[in-house]
Amino acid sequence: MFAAQAPGQQTGHPPYTPFVPNTSITGETQKAMALVTAPISIFCGETLLGSATGFFFSTEDNHRLFLITNRHVVVLDHPQPGQAGPQFPDHLVLRLHTSDNDFRLSANYIVPLYRAVAPTSVGQPPGRERLWREVDADTDVVAIELSVTELNRFSKAMFTSADLLSADMSLPLGEALVVIGYPLGFSDQMFNLPIAREGTVASVFPVPFQGKRFFLVDARLHPGTSGSPVVTRPTQFLVQGGAATLLGHYVTFLVGINSGSFGELNLNAVWFADVILELTR
Repeated sequence: MFAAQAPGQQTGHPPYTPFVPNTSITGETQKAMALVTAPISIFCGETLLGSATGFFFSTEDNHRLFLITNRHVVVLDHPQPGQAGPQFPDHLVLRLHTSDNDFRLSANYIVPLYRAVAPTSVGQPPGRERLWREVDADTDVVAIELSVTELNRFSKAMFTSADLLSADMSLPLGEALVVIGYPLGFSDQMFNLPIAREGTVASVFPVPFQGKRFFLVDARLHPGTSGSPVVTRPTQFLVQGGAATLLGHYVTFLVGINSGSFGELNLNAVWFADVILELTR
């Protein structure tokens, strides 16, 4: 039982110290996983069409920076109520951190999806050219090049090609994976931090499921996680060619990009991460 104590009565315990929440993140791996994603708001003009997830990918020399997300984020193939066909958003809005030390500080960053081009003939209206890169209309991954200079004012993390699985690494059936994103737009809005959901490898990796460039992950995901990075759980053990090595520090690998689910099966298509290399070269 708890003992009653009169106000001001002294005990042998140290004085109570109120809990003060941290406004920054400790641990390099955890910080990187928290800052590599961005919540996406999808707009056409001033009309909000939906939400999604994107993440940052940089070339090895850090001279080029890309936002990676799904193609169905920039071309809404499933019409909204009252719409007869696909919708074409004209810009995305990212919410990004502006401080390395206080994650309560964030600002919006606008990513245009088109640029105006001159008319092809006299009297014709100006056209527009898409700013995203895609493999084809059937591959649900796009890359949008961002201004390295403009993004320097934000605190962020980036994947590179070194974060992808090498050919001598494998993911056995049932291997645990982590999906980082913003389900239904939900997140820690005070600190602008994503949600991590766990899933498992559900189809033989790296065999392309049904001949497509994706594999399946068993996870309970929601709209809003479209474009989420799918990564291995942080580990200090590296297994290559059947040999395990203790690294002494934590590593995680980018294995794919979440795309969408197969009905009520909780099975999700995750596009292989090597698609990014094709889009950013």
